[in-house]
Amino acid sequence: MIVGPPESGKSSLCKTLVAYAVKVGRTPLWVDLDPNDNAISVPGTLAVAPMTSAAVTVESYATCGIPPNTVPPLVMWHGTSKTLNGDLFRAQVDQLATSINVRLQEDELARSSGIIVNTNGWIQEEGFKLLLHAAEALEISVILIMGHDRLYSMMTNHYSKQPEVVQVPKVLKLPRSGGVVSRPEPFLRQVRSR
Repeated sequence: MIVGPPESGKSSLCKTLVAYAVKVGRTPLWVDLDPNDNAISVPGTLAVAPMTSAAVTVESYATCGIPPNTVPPLVMWHGTSKTLNGDLFRAQVDQLATSINVRLQEDELARSSGIIVNTNGWIQEEGFKLLLHAAEALEISVILIMGHDRLYSMMTNHYSKQPEVVQVPKVLKLPRSGGVVSRPEPFLRQVRSR
């Protein structure tokens, strides 16, 4: 699971990891929990899709979408509001987790390929609680934190207080990529419209 503030390179890292996994013959499930900038489906959704070489192309990454008829995504409408709807988000993540677990139990290749989760930039207060809920619901084993020391500290402190019987994910901090730039709001609106 990749977490961090907005415009820190989470989506780019996610796409890189998905492309590498597909290149070495895996079919990971790509989970996108960012309703404001969903890379699998339209903005305003949470989605999961099994990734194959047909879905991971230069064209699909350049146009911000998965080519039609390549993979069957599971998509849930969440809304594009700037305000957080925590109860809806929790319920939808729980439903996605249930669907993912069914898929992983039935498909050995998907189970061995794992899941790659892109998150939104909600990292303060309620957003942090939603990240913790997503990590627990999706049974995340590794959390990558993109360029945010405070979030890394909050995560490691939270998981250090967990009882030993609970499976604690490994928390790793990555530096913010040098190529990451903030995208202006007009550009984001244009991308969402496209």
